[in-house]
Amino acid sequence: NMIVSCGIRKPEGVYGERFRIPFEAIYRHQ
Repeated sequence: NMIVSCGIRKPEGVYGERFRIPFEAIYRHQ
């Protein structure tokens, strides 16, 4: 929940390059 929330709110902030591809995977998974 935390990673997804942070990713949706700031996809290019804290989790930019690190959670760039996984962001889509996690978002689609949830």
